[in-house]
Amino acid sequence: MSTDFDIVQMHREIYQYMRKKALSYEGGESKELTQYQRAQKKLSQRSFENSSQKELARAIDSSQIIYLGDFHTFDQSGRNLLRLLRPLVQSQTPLALGFEFINYEHQHHLEYYAEKTISELEFLDAINYHESWHFPWNHYRQILKIAQKHQLPMLALNSTGSLSERDQLAANTLYHFLLENPEAKLLIFFGELHIMPDRLPKQLQQLFTTKAPKSLIIHQNLDEVYWRQGREQGRKLVVKFNPQEYCLMTSPPWIKYESMIYWYENLCDDPEFDIHEYLVEKGLKTFNSNSNDNFLLVCQEILRALQLRSKITKEELENYNLYDHRKMTFILDKVKRLPQKNLINFYKKMLLTGKIFKVPFSHNLYCPNYSINRLSFLAGAHIFDLLTHNSTYCYEQQALSGSQVDKLSHFLNLNTLSYLSSKIINPFRKCDLYQDIISQIDSPQTNTTTKRHLQLAITILNGTSKTLPNNLKGFPLILLNRTAKTISHLLGDTLYEEFFRESPTKFQKIVELIITTPTPPNYPNLLITAILPNKDYQKNSKRFF
Repeated sequence: MSTDFDIVQMHREIYQYMRKKALSYEGGESKELTQYQRAQKKLSQRSFENSSQKELARAIDSSQIIYLGDFHTFDQSGRNLLRLLRPLVQSQTPLALGFEFINYEHQHHLEYYAEKTISELEFLDAINYHESWHFPWNHYRQILKIAQKHQLPMLALNSTGSLSERDQLAANTLYHFLLENPEAKLLIFFGELHIMPDRLPKQLQQLFTTKAPKSLIIHQNLDEVYWRQGREQGRKLVVKFNPQEYCLMTSPPWIKYESMIYWYENLCDDPEFDIHEYLVEKGLKTFNSNSNDNFLLVCQEILRALQLRSKITKEELENYNLYDHRKMTFILDKVKRLPQKNLINFYKKMLLTGKIFKVPFSHNLYCPNYSINRLSFLAGAHIFDLLTHNSTYCYEQQALSGSQVDKLSHFLNLNTLSYLSSKIINPFRKCDLYQDIISQIDSPQTNTTTKRHLQLAITILNGTSKTLPNNLKGFPLILLNRTAKTISHLLGDTLYEEFFRESPTKFQKIVELIITTPTPPNYPNLLITAILPNKDYQKNSKRFF
């Protein structure tokens, strides 16, 4: 019972943490956007009942206009569209698709692409995709490929202006298409806030002077539905508000917010980088749907880049268990069995805040939601553990039960190799550098706890701490790890940018330093001096582009 309570409470706290963090990136919201969000929350609080995929399929068959909500950063939204699209294509029903992610001014370019008059790259360039939409093209690419293959008409529905103005223009476009194609079934993929009954659907309905075509709204992964469904009715993939309005529940809500965080922190700046494209370039074709295979491929790439393949056997590399949020109960149980209370508290906190980590003294790896940076960071942690662990010696066990300096050194090594690994897989990855850390310390918005570990990080980076054990006294593991991560990301970034290609011999020596254990008492200064031999790093800040 207590475990169940832990999990429910933890799910709620993870959700709150992820949602708050995701929304913090959005900046100042317009009054209209706030109204849309409040309206969606209110609509989500209506009564609903459990439904089924068969009932939803019947509702789709009997409707002429179908709206599906898109959470733009979450690829699950597009995958669900593909699941709905494939049987419709096979049914031979006259079908057309409408998309928010293409501006109506580029309708002719969309038609050129559909007719294969222009290539995919020419199409993306013509519509200025990465500037006009920003969200990963890979989320939509397969949808357009299917439409192209089956010669389905496609409508570009986006425009500039207020939310309601954009709804109105989309409604006008859809209305005129239906007048010219009265037998066509329309599948419309639009932002989740726009498909509420009194927004785009209502504006389209009001344009018809005679009886409007029957419409169906399919929401996806609404927050309020998830929490009420779990509390009141048990988990179902499909719920129904009324015969014309359903909701697909294919993911817990914090996962979509994690995708939003990931987008802001990574893809927002580099929307063209994509894990599939990376592996195509490397001759590995593409990731399949098996995350363990994905992870193993990433591990192999990192080992190859680090020139460490001879140090780890194939059997050792494959000796891991990779778990996501669906196995949180299992991971929580493993964490509770750790031998020290401070370790239990630390890793429970890591679990709570959606962090990736290796469960100590095991081969269990936790990654709540898979992304390129997460997989590669965790791969680095797995590799580090293998390189510092053998049948007679476990560096991790010695470090985590040792002094504060031992713990800090362990976290420095672990996080430096892990961040370096993620940088190897995604060279566009950015992190806070020295001036960014200083700015955070000086910011009045930075809380006292955060300032404490940032100030310690700067002190250690500067080499001005003559009594490091005293500086670390009283620091809980969570702050030691945050301090180490702040330093390690900077070190890993510098190691990649300045040594990986430019000075391969020095690079290999530093990697050897990182994986050589146990560490001496002055190790933090040794590592920093090796990677940052002069003070030039103090001028650096995160690149704008």
